[in-house]
Amino acid sequence: MHVATTVIWQDHSNPETHHVAVDTLEITGRMGHGFHVAISEAARNDLYTGLSELLGPERTETLMSAIHLHDLDEVATKSDIVLLKGDIALLGAKFRSEFRSELRSEVDSLRTELSGQIAGLGETLNNRIDRVFYANIATMLGVLGAMTTLIVKL
Repeated sequence: MHVATTVIWQDHSNPETHHVAVDTLEITGRMGHGFHVAISEAARNDLYTGLSELLGPERTETLMSAIHLHDLDEVATKSDIVLLKGDIALLGAKFRSEFRSELRSEVDSLRTELSGQIAGLGETLNNRIDRVFYANIATMLGVLGAMTTLIVKL
């Protein structure tokens, strides 16, 4: 919104009202919540100089600090924020999808690896049990043979 206006200040120490003409300013924001004025740096300096002559440096600093001067390129609008929220939501969904996919892949890979290792351990265990079983049978046959020999000799 462009506003061509004359800004009026009254210096209470001087009963005369001072007028300062200001070129076209672009004003954004809501009244009562502060407002933002987008002006060039040259216009800002000119405004500061004019106000300093009329109000003095302290009042000018107070006034200039109350008016947020910035470029409109630096201002995020509600629609910018809505678009950003949408972008963040899409990125979040994409991240979750990729994370789940990668996690599933890793779990499947781990499951396959562990299944192979468990099968290998089972086979090793079966082989050891078989060896112990055959060793026990051999030992029992040996003991049985020794006992038979003792019984025959008696």
